[in-house]
Amino acid sequence: MNPVDALARLKVKPDEVTRVVITHIHFDHVGGMEIFPKAFPKAKFYVQRKELDFWIRNPIAKRRPFQGITDPIANKALASLEGTKRLVVVDGDKSIAPGMTLLLAPGHTVGLQAVMVNTAKGKVILASDCAHIHRSFKEDIPSCLITDMVAWLKSYDKLRSKTEIDLIFPGHDVMMLEQFPKVAEDVTRLA
Repeated sequence: MNPVDALARLKVKPDEVTRVVITHIHFDHVGGMEIFPKAFPKAKFYVQRKELDFWIRNPIAKRRPFQGITDPIANKALASLEGTKRLVVVDGDKSIAPGMTLLLAPGHTVGLQAVMVNTAKGKVILASDCAHIHRSFKEDIPSCLITDMVAWLKSYDKLRSKTEIDLIFPGHDVMMLEQFPKVAEDVTRLA
């Protein structure tokens, strides 16, 4: 779902958005980047340096195994923000607001980042594609695409050490739509 549409369903105005976290640079997570700077005029965009360097500068990222999982238009738009105050390039874990921390969690990609947020239920981790389904966190089952298996296992250990396993949410598990309260069309409250 387009983030602009999702936020509209929650009655969040685009100019109220001040932070956009780019968890990783695969087409299904950064696609649409070419409209986001205008759509969210007050937002800063957060990306890990390892992720940005790989997808924007490393020639390996242009080779066949990686071509089908990225979006060249989005990548160009992201690269165009380099050197501006709107792009925040992060090296490792970083607090970006009270109760909100970016966690470097490579494995699926070289610089994937998860987001840890303090909630009434405790620390919640939006793990993005560190795992595609929640069961992966419980059983050490890899996602469908892993660029570094050792880093991936270490990322699982890291995320699991930060909070209860039931407060870690993967990137593509249908259970998040089926087992949590609906707050708007295709939007649920996880914590």
